[in-house]
Amino acid sequence: MHQTCTCDYVPAQRCPIHNPTTPDDWVTTSSVASVLLPCPFCGETPEFQEYTGGTYFEGITCCIVDVSIQICDLMTIEERVEEPFTDYKYSSKYVARARAEVIEQWNTRKV
Repeated sequence: MHQTCTCDYVPAQRCPIHNPTTPDDWVTTSSVASVLLPCPFCGETPEFQEYTGGTYFEGITCCIVDVSIQICDLMTIEERVEEPFTDYKYSSKYVARARAEVIEQWNTRKV
């Protein structure tokens, strides 16, 4: 996961996508659309999936491409042990971390 924000937020502000601090800052579909690059194949704005539970975050989908991630892959051993995984859902801070990683992966273009 990246350490600095690459979006257009003023450095004095905390980017709600890359540096969530409160539940109100956690990424929503509307806030994500402003930082996602268009699909490299069809040029459309991709769909951002909301987390509904489980161990896998489906992330972003568009035409023939998608980006998803196993949430626990971004957690330390200590976080995995301490996480209660209540009702088959991870805590919001881990979901926010997965969302930021999915956004970073989607916006990475290799030439």
